[in-house]
Amino acid sequence: MEKKSEKRHELATFIVSYLYHKITTSEISNEDRNEEILTEFSVHDLKSSYENSQTLFKINIGIDDVEDALFIYPE
Repeated sequence: MEKKSEKRHELATFIVSYLYHKITTSEISNEDRNEEILTEFSVHDLKSSYENSQTLFKINIGIDDVEDALFIYPE
């Protein structure tokens, strides 16, 4: 359970960083940056981006792991 939680945390950190970088490098005006910004991505794109990233301690992941990291548990 602890290993799964660590994997989810590492993937979630990567995903947030990846999406933030994708948004900041897009051509959005400064006025629009204060609004909600929609961006397109796919689970397969996130998986391949993680696998191609230059992380020091890379873990083996699958599509299910990416989907699990994207899942938000309701409060």
